[in-house]
Amino acid sequence: MFKATSLLIDHRQKFSKSTLKVVKVKNIGGGNANNCFQNAVDLVIREKSKKVVSGWIVVKLKSVESIAFLSHFWNSDAQGNYFDTTPQSYDRVYVLDIELLRFSHKHIKNIKSRVVCPILLQNGILHLISANGSIDPYKIITSLHPKNLFQFN
Repeated sequence: MFKATSLLIDHRQKFSKSTLKVVKVKNIGGGNANNCFQNAVDLVIREKSKKVVSGWIVVKLKSVESIAFLSHFWNSDAQGNYFDTTPQSYDRVYVLDIELLRFSHKHIKNIKSRVVCPILLQNGILHLISANGSIDPYKIITSLHPKNLFQFN
């Protein structure tokens, strides 16, 4: 999974003002599944010292022998610690990519969701997974610029 994570960082870094990096995140639970942005916001409401951060979860999919890059939101504190309230039951690597949050703030009126479409790395090729969950074999993605990742209205 290290090679895939490095590939993600290399492809995304050229479109980010902030450094992308692997971070250690403590899962503290308490949020709802499949609701990462709201979970992160809810923690900030409860604990004003926390802030929302964005990035990716890198997951190995054994069923299709591929790697999935899933956009995700979690929290950080002033000491540089990271926390995730969204429940998850699989091994994962977190990659901090704050540009996803910045881009979604800037374009909030024009995007369908703050969460970008998942990306599948299969046989060295990046595929964008559609909103309905299907993998379009012809939707190969060559650039991980935010304009290619978000769904626009």
